[in-house]
Amino acid sequence: MSRDVGAANGQGRTVILVDTSASLRGTSPTTPGRDGARALTDLVARVVADKDIVAVGAFGGSSDIAWIRQGMTTDWAKGIANGTNRNNRRQQALDCLTATITETRESVPRQGGTDVLAALRAGGTGFANAGAGRRLIVLTDGLTTSGCADLRPAGFREDSEIDAVSRVCLERQEITERTLASVRTVLVGLGQPAEGQPTPTAAQSAWLKRLWLRLCTDAHPTPAVEGDCVAPDTPLTNESKAPTASVTPPADPVVRFGQNRRTTYPLSQVALFAPGSPTVLPQARPQLEDIAVRVRSVPGAEVQVHGYVDPRGDPGNNQRLSQDRAEAVKAVLGELGMTNNVTAYGHGVANDCPQPIAEAPNTGSTNAADRELQCRRRVDVVVIE
Repeated sequence: MSRDVGAANGQGRTVILVDTSASLRGTSPTTPGRDGARALTDLVARVVADKDIVAVGAFGGSSDIAWIRQGMTTDWAKGIANGTNRNNRRQQALDCLTATITETRESVPRQGGTDVLAALRAGGTGFANAGAGRRLIVLTDGLTTSGCADLRPAGFREDSEIDAVSRVCLERQEITERTLASVRTVLVGLGQPAEGQPTPTAAQSAWLKRLWLRLCTDAHPTPAVEGDCVAPDTPLTNESKAPTASVTPPADPVVRFGQNRRTTYPLSQVALFAPGSPTVLPQARPQLEDIAVRVRSVPGAEVQVHGYVDPRGDPGNNQRLSQDRAEAVKAVLGELGMTNNVTAYGHGVANDCPQPIAEAPNTGSTNAADRELQCRRRVDVVVIE
């Protein structure tokens, strides 16, 4: 496969991005991960058949892509009239691209975790001067642990949760309709982490696939075009050997598919904050102290603080206010001795109230509509054991 750094008239481009985070790669230099090259065999053959210019890179938990090859042409027919020679060149292009994907697997991420949306954004910028064909192939288990699509707190059950993730990602502009404009996107390996990692059920894998097809569609202009986003059910097999890199990859935050014991403490923001303010009121501290005392007695517990607002506020400020309030509650819990494994998440507008309105917490209101709004305007402290 030769190098062609210039644009080729009418020649399509393909960007291939490989998730090298620990959840797909394996947790140590001696642990075989998933066989990316084998999983992409059919797609690589299609890329070579189309004679595309190709870029191949690796990603993990940071927003940076480690580019292994860029501007590589697979045009096996250019300047060659003899059929036998063409076939030989075509096989060489196949072998070269396969070897490059295998080499990419050896890349050690700069940062632990997985940021699939960052990969989609980077892939969408890799098509300058492309011809008619623009294709992005992403090999990933889809278990992102960064940004708006962080799946560590996900329940992996309801499509309403997919709607909420989509809304937050668009509000934060971590994806936009321009992210993947005119780019056919293929997501391979969703829901198939390496051995030794928590494993989703079939229903959870289906939920994960629906989530990423939704986010991918969000990143394309509307109305959606058939083929813009596909996620084939390609089985991933384990590599026959571990990566040769001697460096242990950074630890991955673990996505546990909602399988841990979860205790939720819902707190009305009326009791926590003054209107429009992210500062915790002094009278709210006893409630938080009660939670802190309970949680401190649970060894190794993970704590998630989820902030929500109701739909009456400024749409441009909803996301920031919910995040700031979650961070403020996290800070108070830290002052009360909960200093480890506490993460704050701002979700913007809450879809609904999780409790029956008669049981909406700490509202002090007798009006059902008012109680529902106050329940939606809340902070949930979720303890995962």
